[in-house]
Amino acid sequence: MRRTAYSAPTQQCDGFIGRCVLNIHLFYIGGRGSELCHNHKKFKKFAQASLQLCKSYMEMSSTTGTKRELLLAEMHLKSSLKEAMDFVDSEEYKQLADCLVELKDLIGAA
Repeated sequence: MRRTAYSAPTQQCDGFIGRCVLNIHLFYIGGRGSELCHNHKKFKKFAQASLQLCKSYMEMSSTTGTKRELLLAEMHLKSSLKEAMDFVDSEEYKQLADCLVELKDLIGAA
């Protein structure tokens, strides 16, 4: 395995990030065929998990000094917001949109 300045800091975050990613992925896949983006209760849980994931990506990016994690979080949020148009007036949707704005600011500053 090639060692880089990038790989060392992320190893300590991989366990937590990996669990977040896996949990969101499983939750999303399990709900996607049903009512994830049409059931407010399920969307609320998904939005909370997404925010936690994106905050973790932001923390990881600040540790590594790279944009990679920020770009991953941005893609995730864009996709999530697109899927959740039924809840555009909800507090959870607004929180996801605000997080996306924060990410874009961080990406621009990095």
